[in-house]
Amino acid sequence: SMPVARVAGAVQVGEQLCKFGMKTGRVECGQVSEVTESKVVFLAASQCGDSGGPVYLIQPDGAAAVGIHIRGG
Repeated sequence: SMPVARVAGAVQVGEQLCKFGMKTGRVECGQVSEVTESKVVFLAASQCGDSGGPVYLIQPDGAAAVGIHIRGG
């Protein structure tokens, strides 16, 4: 675990995001591949039931909150 230091500003393609899966209980990280007004797509493993877990950007002083995991592909 790590402290949430802030809310992330603009997330960019190529950055590394992480998520905690509610079902798997694991952290998975992956590169951002798409950013729109309403979603950020990143390449991290996921299972059905992981929805609702936090998505964050790791910073030197803690995590920057991005949102919640809503679906895997």
